[in-house]
Order: sequence, then structure tokens, then C-alpha cells
Amino acid sequence: GPVVQPRVAVPQQKRRRRGQQYQHHGGPTLTAPLTQPQQQGIQLDSARFGVAPTVRNFGMVWVSGRATGPELQAALSARQRWEEIAAAVPDVGFRPDGSLTVVFDEAHRAVLDEVCVRYDATERGVEVLDVAMARRKNPCLGGSFAAALWCEHDAVVEPSRVLPALRRHLAEHAGGRGYQWLPSRTVTGIETGCVRDHTGA
Repeated sequence: GPVVQPRVAVPQQKRRRRGQQYQHHGGPTLTAPLTQPQQQGIQLDSARFGVAPTVRNFGMVWVSGRATGPELQAALSARQRWEEIAAAVPDVGFRPDGSLTVVFDEAHRAVLDEVCVRYDATERGVEVLDVAMARRKNPCLGGSFAAALWCEHDAVVEPSRVLPALRRHLAEHAGGRGYQWLPSRTVTGIETGCVRDHTGA
């Protein structure tokens, strides 16, 4: 499959508790784990159909270039979550293709070598490949280059498929008031325990 250099957006969540019921206002990937018995998920979307990805998020699930520490842990957690979602909802188009980051001189190859001897290299799933090995990973690589950094944990999802697929899944499996999608709703304010939209609701 295509080789990508992905990034991941880790969204924020807001929820409130009413006895055993949670109301959650956010994206469907966050709503999904909450739509269990005695829980309610509500998704607001400013678009009428809600098929577009968020700004700067075009399907990349990026682990290889994340900063050491909490950022890397968040990326790994998100990568695992996408894999779990894809197991339940194959139509999201998750592809664990990995990535190749190509460099063109020995100075930059030395940087890749440094990355691969760091203490978190195994956790990232990174490895330096020579030209022949890189081309075996992706035969489309042409021209002259020095080496490539392979990251087995980088992945990609299909932005145009994710939201419709998750909404269908939630609607089919949550049942009743377990999940609601409210399109054409613009959030105008967040207060303690609730979110308000432009209709005043």
C-alpha cells in the first residue's frame, strides 16, 4: 500500500455525569466507548453531513516523529485506539502501512542512526534501511537517496470514510438514545456540565 508520513490529532473531550449516565460532546471516536448500556453519546457537528476531517488532519496517524515523553505516549495510545476501532468498524479504512522517511545525504543518515539508538526506538518501531531495503518496502521509490527511516507503527485512515462509518456503527449498536448525531449545530459556549449550540439548546 502507499507509504505515508502520518500525524495524529488527539482530540479533547467533555462529559458530565448524571448517576450512571454520561453525556459526551465530541467526535465519534470519543463517543464510541461511551455508548454502552446506561450511557448516552451526543455528537454535534457544524456541517450538515459531517464527512470532512478536522483542520490539518488528513488521515495521518503519526508515531515516528513525536517528541519523547507524553506526546509519544499519546500518539501510541491513539494508534492503538485506531486499530481497535478498525477491528470493530472496518469501513473506517485504517491501514497499518508504516512509513518511510527518506534522507538524501550521509549527514541526515547520521541523524536517523541517532534516532534508532535512543532508548525509545523500540517503542517507536523505527529502523534505518539502506537504499535496497527501502525499495523492497516501497518499490515506487526512485532516484538517488542515502537511506530511509522505517516506522512500523505509523498508519493512515481514510478521512472521508471515518465519520460516516462511525456514525453508522454507533447508530446500529447503541440503540435508543445511546447515540445521537446532531448536524448543523455550531457550539457557542461550554459551561460546567454542558455545551450550548447556536439554537440555544
